[in-house]
Amino acid sequence: MQWGVMLTEEDKNESRNDARYFRSVVLGRAKGRCEICKDDMPFNLQIHHIERVSKGGNGWSDNLIAVCPNCHAIMNP
Repeated sequence: MQWGVMLTEEDKNESRNDARYFRSVVLGRAKGRCEICKDDMPFNLQIHHIERVSKGGNGWSDNLIAVCPNCHAIMNP
């Protein structure tokens, strides 16, 4: 997929499905704990891009971590 190209509904749905899959992979890897401070947060973890998409990062699981809201706020001032 290229930037500036209009996405079809099928492309959008595929992208959403990929995002849901990678989110589940990251949350499974974290096992309910923040991957930064290690606090137990089984129902309140957020997904953070290690390298921002705007800086060339992707949405794959190796560029995503599960973090608690406090760590997320520190990482995204």
